[in-house]
Amino acid sequence: MDILDFIRYQEMTFDAYCKRIVKNEYRNALRGIIRREKHEITFSMLADAEVMWFSYEDNYDLESKVFDIAQDAVVVQDSEIADALAALPLCRRRIILLFYFMRQNDQQIGEMLGLSANAIYYRRRHSILKMQRILEKYRNEV
Repeated sequence: MDILDFIRYQEMTFDAYCKRIVKNEYRNALRGIIRREKHEITFSMLADAEVMWFSYEDNYDLESKVFDIAQDAVVVQDSEIADALAALPLCRRRIILLFYFMRQNDQQIGEMLGLSANAIYYRRRHSILKMQRILEKYRNEV
């Protein structure tokens, strides 16, 4: 046996070794798939209620607008009302949001803002009237 035959023998031995490794890995992977198939079922075999338990649906409401007041976030769902609120000055918007969305009375709002209850009532009433005019103008355009 000369050196070329020896090199050829080593190449053939290595080739056979690699083929055996790949064949054994294929068998192991196939056994693993069969083993998992015994325990797994497809989503089509599940009831609708079970499938819904695994799913999650994102709800992105593009019509809503978020206003920040007193370290809280107020979400206004109606886009027309949100636009009317956005048109108000910040202090008036805060009064409307606190009264209607945060359920605070004029006295509580006045204490927060350093104003009297009468001033809060006056500003709230005028803000509502201004919002009504804005909404009427918006609806007339549409």
